Amino acid sequence: MEELRSTEILDREIQEDARRKAEKILKSNEAECRQILEEVDRRIAALRTDKGKEYAERLEVYKRDVQASIPLEKQRRLVSFIDNEVNQALDAWFTSIGESRRLSVYRQLLLRFKKSLNGKKMMVKVSGYAQDEARKLVESVFSPEAIDSVTVLDAPGKAALSLQDGFYLEDLGKTLSCRAGEQEVKNELLSTRREELAKALMGGRIPQ
Repeated sequence: MEELRSTEILDREIQEDARRKAEKILKSNEAECRQILEEVDRRIAALRTDKGKEYAERLEVYKRDVQASIPLEKQRRLVSFIDNEVNQALDAWFTSIGESRRLSVYRQLLLRFKKSLNGKKMMVKVSGYAQDEARKLVESVFSPEAIDSVTVLDAPGKAALSLQDGFYLEDLGKTLSCRAGEQEVKNELLSTRREELAKALMGGRIPQ
């Protein structure tokens, strides 16, 4: 009997020792798991903070870009509006002055090329005017001998030269050419009188 009790005691000691070791292992694992979870939480918090800063910085950059683009877009729209108004006013004016005055304006433009084309035989192409009328105007600037031919352009010819109203002169050797048309008149007015025209259309001042 004594031997049996000794065996039971030994078994209990072994079991108790095993239980303590198991608890120790479990506690160690629990602490390790808790440490890992805490580290994960710290990393998530740090990542959240970093990303929060990054997104905040991106938002600020976006806000600055938007705020900077608003005045630029406003200015672009204003310039576009004024240019459109000026061009419409020039179109209306050019139509209203009549054929005689338009021809007079073209003649002034052609006079600028007299020196360059002097002594050369020229081909004249015209859009918007009769052949005899065109010849008469060109002869008044150069001379009858200077004109080789006068051609009234058809629709494809107008499109090829981008000439809806006016004159295109070219020497026979095709080394020199000049234009005196509606677009040239408008371009000159826009380059020299644009601000004046814009102010006139805007009631004396250009809005900011």
